[in-house]
Amino acid sequence: HAAFFNHLKHEIQRCFHKPLAILDLGCGDVSPIQPMLEELDVGLYCGVDKSETALSKAEVKLASLDLPSRVYLGDLLDTLRTLTGRFDVIVASFSFHHLQTTEAKKQVLEECHRVLAPAGLVAIIDVFRGEDETREEYLRRWVAFAKKSYKALDHEEMTSLVDHAQSNDFPET
Repeated sequence: HAAFFNHLKHEIQRCFHKPLAILDLGCGDVSPIQPMLEELDVGLYCGVDKSETALSKAEVKLASLDLPSRVYLGDLLDTLRTLTGRFDVIVASFSFHHLQTTEAKKQVLEECHRVLAPAGLVAIIDVFRGEDETREEYLRRWVAFAKKSYKALDHEEMTSLVDHAQSNDFPET
């Protein structure tokens, strides 16, 4: 996350010289994007997420940044379809793989195009399956990686993380 948002910040600073309207798809608690928001001239930040808990934390963090902001609780595609404004920057950080179908991902991209300001920027980072890897193979590989890498998690936290991935992760190749 940190490297992605640091690179994105530099790209935004290179391309834009005005207060920005930023749309963050799958914003969570805004922790990953917060350092970037602190350094940019933000005219409006909008975050979308399905987690009420995450959005509650996001609202607290956004209030401390003292910038115009809105958060939307809901599905990415459904929420995008309701937006009428234009955004200079649209960010999707590890959220596309939660969309269950290729068609849903395509529709989200079409809606992003609809709300993107002229000369706007869409930045996406996500996980992917290997070229010939099935979803089940991906999940087995990801679970093995998580168990090896996330040693600080207790059994209950690891179980919750694995359950989340198995229920919600639908990465593309």
